[in-house]
Amino acid sequence: YDHDKRIAAFGFGAMLPGQKAASHCFALNGDPANVEVDGVQGLLDAYANCITNLKLYGPTNFAEVIAHSRMLAKEQHRQHYHVLLILT
Repeated sequence: YDHDKRIAAFGFGAMLPGQKAASHCFALNGDPANVEVDGVQGLLDAYANCITNLKLYGPTNFAEVIAHSRMLAKEQHRQHYHVLLILT
């Protein structure tokens, strides 16, 4: 959450439409090219839309989400704080 009030949001532990294997890191808004949503309400809306279009699947593996989040943080060329919040 920063000055533009956008949040990078990822889902994990689900079978996405058209896939036969579980995904452990996917864009919650369905757009892998732009994973950010508009604020907390955008996060809630993306989750509500997403949960109706996939099948939850376990076991849950956080490694991909952690690795992807780390990569996004490393891409910043300025010094920033990054917080990874995982809700299960």
